[in-house]
Amino acid sequence: MRSESREIQALPGQLCAAPARASSAIAVAEASADINALVRAPQEEFAVKRTPMFRAALSALLWSMACSPDDVAQDSTTTPDDDAPVIDAPAPDDPGPVPPPPQDPGAGGTPCQVDADCDAGTYCTLRICVAGCEEAGGCEAGQVCDAHGRCAAEQEDAAPRLLGGTPSLAEQHTALAPGETQARTVLRNEGTTPLAYRLAAASPAVTVNTAPAALEPGAEIELVADVDLAALASVDRVLPVQLITSGGSMLWSIETQEMPESGSFRGAVSFTAGSFSLGSSELTVDLDFRADGTIVGRVDNDASLLWPQPLALTGTWTAAGDVALELRDRLPAESWRQSPLARELGRVLALTGTRTAAGLDGTVIETITGLRAAPVQLKGAFTLRREGPLTGIVHAPDFVPKDAVAPTWLAPPGLDPEACDGLGSAYGTALTLPEPEPACDACKDGNCAPDDMMDCGVALREAGNNLDDLLAALHGGGKVTPPTGPWTWDDCAAQTPIYGADGRSCLDIAALRCGNALFRRGSVQTPGPWGVGLQSLSAVFAADEAHAAALLSTEAQVDAVFAYKDEVGEPTPDALGRELDILAADRERLAAALAPMLAPAYPKGLAWLEDTKAPAATAQAHLAPLALIAAHAQATAAWSRLAQRTGQNPDDVRAPVRLAAIAMHAASAELYVRLKDDPAAEIGLHALGQALELLRSAHGELGPGANPFGYPAAYVPIALGPEDIAKSRTNFEAVYALAEDDVTQLDQVAADAWQKARDYEQKTHAVATTALQIETEYDGKLRALCGSLPGETTPAIATCGENGGQLAELRAAVEAAGLRIRHATQASENNLHAIAVEEERFAKILEIQLGLSAEIEAAHGRIFQVKDQTGEDRSALVQAEAMAECSRVQENADAEAAALTANCHQEYASKAFSGPAIVGVPTPDPIGLLLAMKTCAAKQASLTTSTDNQCESVLGQAGLQNSLDDLQRGEDQEIMAINAEIDQAIRDSDVEAQRASSVALVKNVRAEGLLLQIETQEAQLARSTAMTAMWSAYQEVAALSQEKARVVGLMVEDSPDNALTRPHFLTARLAAAARVLPVRERTIRRVYLALRALEYELSQELPALRDQLATARAPEDFAALMACLDNIAEDYRLEHGFGQPYVTEVSLRGDIFGITADIPDVDGSPATPAEQFAALLQDPLHAQADGGVALPFALPAFESRQFSALLCDDRIETIEVKLVGDYLGDKEAEVMLTRQGLAGVRRCDGANLPQWSTYVPYGFDREQVVIQAGVGDWGTAGPNGGYAAWPVHGEQWTLTIPPPTLAPANLDLDLAHIADVVLRLHHRAGTIAPAGQGTFTPSCG
Repeated sequence: MRSESREIQALPGQLCAAPARASSAIAVAEASADINALVRAPQEEFAVKRTPMFRAALSALLWSMACSPDDVAQDSTTTPDDDAPVIDAPAPDDPGPVPPPPQDPGAGGTPCQVDADCDAGTYCTLRICVAGCEEAGGCEAGQVCDAHGRCAAEQEDAAPRLLGGTPSLAEQHTALAPGETQARTVLRNEGTTPLAYRLAAASPAVTVNTAPAALEPGAEIELVADVDLAALASVDRVLPVQLITSGGSMLWSIETQEMPESGSFRGAVSFTAGSFSLGSSELTVDLDFRADGTIVGRVDNDASLLWPQPLALTGTWTAAGDVALELRDRLPAESWRQSPLARELGRVLALTGTRTAAGLDGTVIETITGLRAAPVQLKGAFTLRREGPLTGIVHAPDFVPKDAVAPTWLAPPGLDPEACDGLGSAYGTALTLPEPEPACDACKDGNCAPDDMMDCGVALREAGNNLDDLLAALHGGGKVTPPTGPWTWDDCAAQTPIYGADGRSCLDIAALRCGNALFRRGSVQTPGPWGVGLQSLSAVFAADEAHAAALLSTEAQVDAVFAYKDEVGEPTPDALGRELDILAADRERLAAALAPMLAPAYPKGLAWLEDTKAPAATAQAHLAPLALIAAHAQATAAWSRLAQRTGQNPDDVRAPVRLAAIAMHAASAELYVRLKDDPAAEIGLHALGQALELLRSAHGELGPGANPFGYPAAYVPIALGPEDIAKSRTNFEAVYALAEDDVTQLDQVAADAWQKARDYEQKTHAVATTALQIETEYDGKLRALCGSLPGETTPAIATCGENGGQLAELRAAVEAAGLRIRHATQASENNLHAIAVEEERFAKILEIQLGLSAEIEAAHGRIFQVKDQTGEDRSALVQAEAMAECSRVQENADAEAAALTANCHQEYASKAFSGPAIVGVPTPDPIGLLLAMKTCAAKQASLTTSTDNQCESVLGQAGLQNSLDDLQRGEDQEIMAINAEIDQAIRDSDVEAQRASSVALVKNVRAEGLLLQIETQEAQLARSTAMTAMWSAYQEVAALSQEKARVVGLMVEDSPDNALTRPHFLTARLAAAARVLPVRERTIRRVYLALRALEYELSQELPALRDQLATARAPEDFAALMACLDNIAEDYRLEHGFGQPYVTEVSLRGDIFGITADIPDVDGSPATPAEQFAALLQDPLHAQADGGVALPFALPAFESRQFSALLCDDRIETIEVKLVGDYLGDKEAEVMLTRQGLAGVRRCDGANLPQWSTYVPYGFDREQVVIQAGVGDWGTAGPNGGYAAWPVHGEQWTLTIPPPTLAPANLDLDLAHIADVVLRLHHRAGTIAPAGQGTFTPSCG
């Protein structure tokens, strides 16, 4: 993968650095012309020959001197020392002077590349012409002196110049103290052969010994440079001295220390607390170093995450390199919605370190005030690198922010007063409280007495928070356990709280939050120790809200995953907005729960509860903020990515992310102080740094130059591999294939998560269906016993027997028996009345007929007597009265029995369904039911016994105890007159007939009365039987209810398929949903890469598709977008055809450096192009410290181009390298190609476009590829595809020949015999369409 760094503007002296800006490759072509001008300039000063090869060498020299030592002087595989000198790159608007080639070689030498560049008697060494031998006498025996003064054996050429020795500088960067005029360093030869060297200073203010010298292996020598301070210009701070050796070129940087260079510094600060990393933050500052040893500065607030506002930045510096900086600020209190801390913070960031060539490094101590009574300190480290000059004038601060004071409140201002908007409407009503609470009515308007606040708060908590201790397991160890009791997981996490008939809900977090807020407000207004205790208790209440918020946050992730679907799985409109609302609500809910726990009063309250041994769960309360602060960071990061993709202004989104990061940073320091000694907090403390890094990443993605998909705006993915090339695939097709895999994975993961959710629902539904079947069966039996309300099919358990059913029939039978008893009683009363009337009538007859008034008066009520079985005479009237009295006793007893029955019925109904509910099914209270039955039976038996006793007493006094036996035996009772006289008189009179009639009437009435007694007893027996049956029916109802609950409970609670009670179903659902979010985010980014690869292939952007990708949520959305990309690619191929293969061979010697002709030497012999190229490779400026050779070059698109201007979309597929020369050993070699910077392609549809838009430039980061080269032929490994899909045109190429120590294949490679290096580029391109054809317009049509 490679990326565009940024647009590039190539300027002299900056061609090896990552360029800053460019509109097209024309700028680079112009820069090349500037280089040529610089190369030509020395011709006027030196009377030497300037061959094409020499100009090419000087061009390479300028390239290398314009590069940092990391780019050219050091091998790319070698990591330079941290103290290696780095020449500050000139700013784009001030390119600065380009270091020229050495122009003052001293000691009679002039610059050269090969001997042919020197006059007779002088030869080229270390890039200068030096005098040699004048005659053979100056050589050893057997040697002759050639035309250039080299000693050589007769009949042989002079010895070739070979690289030798390994140079090492003890100090590559020397700092001169103010007033110091001499710099020193030590050169050491760490090689095994002698090292030839010389010095060349770029500044006229520096004087060095430029004479060539040699250093034996292992020897060292002190190098001295004199600096003329008076000759220094104002910009001369770093003075380069070039050390040219036979082992490579090195740079010795001398820095004047009159004053450290002010400028803009960019870097980072990392924070630690004990063994815990607390994350890091970018820091960009302007530092103005002043002559008095002080520093003033300012922070770039936009580029520094944790420093959002102007602050006081001061410091000091010393000539020895010590630096101390202090950043002091005071942050205002923010809304709790944006910052859960919601308070002022005072901060002092003390940076102590040293100045290096690169910038500043050191340690950090941050002191934060406002978190608690005592300041909180963090340690860390910082790195600042100079980026350029000051961005503006820096003034000393005119104010010094003071420390902040920790607040005393239990919750941030504004949190609690806003918490109860739904009181009296959504919660706190008669239906949402276990019992009416007048205090909640009083607090509806927000103003009520402290006692009312706390009473209502407790009532709201009781109604809206019924999660048990198992809630703590929901976020620990991966073990998920649903709440117990009558509620299911879905009930607890329902978006709209579900309240039962008892006025309770598993979880109503709005009611819980309001209850906690009221309790806090009331406790603060309660004076004395009691108020302190209540305030401390509010800390545990806040922890309950934290646990509830964590539960709902988990569910919010599931809801966010499937925000694009409705309840039945159909697509929903505005899925992105719906998901954003879910995340925003979750973020606010977490902030509301987190804010009280970050207050200083929170740990104090928990400590008070522990000191007083109060029965409160303080251990989990201490840990509650840890999980919540991480969840808040995660929710904020997810919300910010989504908000940017919905089109919100990135700056508006970035501000809340920054405030959350600042709160996260300060809260991490506070939580560390609280929990550092708690082993249970270790995992949570380790997660704090990751949470800050998450917010830091989100903040960076919202910065300038970034896009909504997490990549720099200019990034281009390159994924073309050998297999793709073999199958003639394009880079787009390769990236598309990668994205396609992610889309497929997303589809699988989302489908799995949806299936897990559906399994959860289906299992729940299946269990509910089975339970319903069981309930229906039992309800049928219960309905037959209890009946049901009109229009309903469920049994009327609560009013059992009042709405039909067997119990209603039994109750009717009891009532019918009572009516029969009352009927018999009334008939007895009628009989008594009939006997009395008949006695009175007959007495009247006797009085009239016989004149027996006195006797009749004396025998009133005893006219008719009955002789019982004992022979005693009894009055019929007295018997009738006794029977009537007994009936009245029975009637009263019946009334009492009816009342008793009603009461017992009510008690039975209550006890039959007052037991604990099992999965919502009511069960009886067996003990209460048995007690009620025994009590009712005892009362009934007592009433029956009392009634019987009263009747027996009355009847016994009347002599009728055995009346029923008399009747059964058929005893003929005789009705007689009171005395014989009356009887005789009656017999003698004519009233005998009437007497006989009366006697018969009384006898019949008496017999009927006895039958009524039997009927009453039968009715009482029937009532008793009905009552017994009714009690049995009630027992049956209770037994059925209990059995129903047991069977349903067994099926529901113990069933392995019950998703409501089996944690693994819930765990699978949550885990599957959690997997969707990262996979979807990765898919979004991969699809963007595919889209970007298509834009790279078309050489035009596709903004409409970017917008479509930003709103994609469902797997179907991504699949449709991928199909669209594929269609566009096919349309482009149909319009412009497939790219055709081309092969271009580029000779570095002839095509790039223009070395094509011989150079005539002083003796008439030629210096061939092969010799010139070998000398170029051996140029010390191209040598690296590890013994390798690095040769920079360019393949421009315009001037000196090597590729056809008629081709478009011209991109590399593979590259081969061939080394040309004799005596190069075997046919194996190894080279490395490095590319970076500007590269571009021509558009195929650009014939009618302006010239500036036909060529599309890209900027690539540095990348290097090792290639197996061939010697005299192409490498046996075949073409290398490391730069596949890169444009063929590129301004910054480097060919490196590694030393044998790094590349054993080069062991027998002799640089002096390499005559050329040839690149064979296999590339694929189209042909520019003819004018008039128009431009390609992408469409998914």
